[in-house]
Amino acid sequence: MSVAAPGFATSSVTAIELHVNDERRYDCSLKPSSTGEQVTVEASPVQVDTQTATAAGLITGPQFTELSVNNRNYEQLVSLQPGVSYGGATDQLYIGVTVPAGTTSTLAYSINGQRTSANNWTVDGADNVDRGSNLTLRTYPSVDAIAEIKGLRGRYSAEFGRGVGRAAGGERGGM
Repeated sequence: MSVAAPGFATSSVTAIELHVNDERRYDCSLKPSSTGEQVTVEASPVQVDTQTATAAGLITGPQFTELSVNNRNYEQLVSLQPGVSYGGATDQLYIGVTVPAGTTSTLAYSINGQRTSANNWTVDGADNVDRGSNLTLRTYPSVDAIAEIKGLRGRYSAEFGRGVGRAAGGERGGM
């Protein structure tokens, strides 16, 4: 990112890392100088979101490939975020709407103490929850198709609506 104005030195910021639904603010100071001078600032500062009060966590592509994911089910990585607990009757997550016993495959994640039926799952911004039960997903993207998952655990923007304990949202390249 570069900021320039006539009679001022150009100020540049590089290595800006933005993830899905991130908003970043960079305050740049322009110092008076000759038109031939250029100032470049390069750093990788710790990214603190000063624009919102959203409690969020990010699960990235390398985590999908480097962590053991049973059944290649991305849902297991959601429980790695703070405030997320799994309260399922079994210790196994299955892909699909039913389990081998014939019962419904439910998402038993409690986000920040909310009910397991209060979560809102999206894939590339589109709703992915069976609204009949609020406990099952409609689609299960392959972990190979997922670029990142962002979990919003509270105080998120109204654009996400519905779920009190939003499990994941605003994903890029698949859930």
